[in-house]
Amino acid sequence: MHENDPIVVTGIGKVTHLGCDVEQFWDVMFEEETDKLVLSKLQELRRQKTFMVGDNWNPKELLGQRGLRFMVPATKYLMGATKLALKHAQLLDSMPAPKELGIVVGCNFTGMESAIDYDQTTISDGPKFVSPMQAPNALGNSPASQMGIKFNAQASNTTLATGKCAGLDALGYGINLIQKKRANYVIVGGVEHLNENIVWLYEQSKLLPSVYSDKQGIPFSSESAGLIASEGAGVVVLERRSSALARGAAIWGEVANWESGFSLNRKSGHRTKTLKRTLTRLLTSATLSPNEVDLIISGANGYVEMDEIERDVLGEMFDSEKTSIYPVKRIIGESFGASGLLQLIAGLGVLAKQKLPADTNLREVHLQPVSTTAGGSLERSFQNNPDRILLTSQNYSGEMSAVLVRNV
Repeated sequence: MHENDPIVVTGIGKVTHLGCDVEQFWDVMFEEETDKLVLSKLQELRRQKTFMVGDNWNPKELLGQRGLRFMVPATKYLMGATKLALKHAQLLDSMPAPKELGIVVGCNFTGMESAIDYDQTTISDGPKFVSPMQAPNALGNSPASQMGIKFNAQASNTTLATGKCAGLDALGYGINLIQKKRANYVIVGGVEHLNENIVWLYEQSKLLPSVYSDKQGIPFSSESAGLIASEGAGVVVLERRSSALARGAAIWGEVANWESGFSLNRKSGHRTKTLKRTLTRLLTSATLSPNEVDLIISGANGYVEMDEIERDVLGEMFDSEKTSIYPVKRIIGESFGASGLLQLIAGLGVLAKQKLPADTNLREVHLQPVSTTAGGSLERSFQNNPDRILLTSQNYSGEMSAVLVRNV
């Protein structure tokens, strides 16, 4: 397990409705005075049914013009976030050998629009009218595959589609690749993009209302009208600490442990037990007690049925006086495959700034809905050099995942 040589994050990149600047994302989390304009824009976005990337970035500036014509939005988001993460990790100008570099991506719906277009064209006009250049985009692993070609990664290329858990599961898969010496560097990403077909699917699944509601996307609130669907990508670069130190790279945190569980039974009582068992196994493998966890970055997103399960488990397992909770999806929305990576990036920001985000208090989660308005950051800094953050996620079909992140 190389206990004295942990697996660490050396590069961070993202493309979301909050832009491409990681520091700006962290400013929004902490509601810094310098970012009131972005906070105001976020409040405007909340008055829509979805969070879209839109014109918050220009793919040509990051990726150049070549090849963009045949890329679906998800591939552009992932490519852009990956390039930013590699630059952040000081690897872009001196890439690892192809056999040392692996790729793991969490995504679920990236091939849906292209597959629907293919079917419609085939049925209405005939097979000879479909575009061979668009054929790869009908596959769910197209973004990861194109990324592997672009950055010449040959150690591994894996796509995971486990719903909301896909991002955290990708992190678990990534650290496993390094632990088993199948790769020395791993790019771990998560991505989704929205279109009318996916929004329709969310509506039919009762995950979000058919029309906008001002009570939409409020984590841990019994009055929430469903989630706020979002799109974008988050990417991190993983490697051994010794490797990072040898090349003088900045270290943002350790991805220490990953655990998953599954409940076949949809009843809340069974899922509560499964989530508790999953978190208990994770803490046991990390030799930690619940009271040694400083912060939980929750997967709660405003979908009441799932949020209540997590609320019950966290309330039973953790002491509100010692462990804080932050439902980051109140500002990032629910982006499924990308959510786990964005949760990690939020946690790395907490480690870097050494203070809690705004609206962070486990006691408040027990007693009342978390505020969705800008209310000023809690200025309480961590005590006793805390360094442990828990990331949680549940999927509607029964998967549950958790990741432990440590300061290094």
